[in-house]
Amino acid sequence: MITFDSYANGIYTSSIACQDFNQTKISSWKKNRTEIVDKTLRIKLMPGGVNQGFYPQFNIADGTSYEVTYEIKFAKGFDWRAGGKPRVGFGIEDVFAGGDPTNGNGGSARMMWNQTSSGKKIFKLYLYLTDMPGTGRYGTNIVNTADYLRDGSSLKDSYKKQPKV
Repeated sequence: MITFDSYANGIYTSSIACQDFNQTKISSWKKNRTEIVDKTLRIKLMPGGVNQGFYPQFNIADGTSYEVTYEIKFAKGFDWRAGGKPRVGFGIEDVFAGGDPTNGNGGSARMMWNQTSSGKKIFKLYLYLTDMPGTGRYGTNIVNTADYLRDGSSLKDSYKKQPKV
């Protein structure tokens, strides 16, 4: 398990991340967006873009289930309408994501945020998988439940409710 309990407040560098995550390939690292604050890793995501801050890629041991816990806080006035995904998730075999089906032997699982047409702000599990149901090539909602959030809210309690992948 990776924790940040032993770190003092300050910048979290790519070289430290490589040590913490053991043989991690890191792309799109922007040091002014990653820091340790009160024993947690804080990653600032910038609006209107992808690969904003922290995108670790590493192999994990085969298993029957995996669990990732994290807290995410959305600032007051956050624009939910465009939707998005935090950079925490799992790639499976030949990773299928971003409308790229690769060779049909893979998938990915992560959380996403969005705002419904009725104005509800949601945070829920989102999947890309081989032969996924539905139309289009941009993932599927595999669960019909979501956590409904308020501006400035935190998912500290909500993330514990999310299904294991």
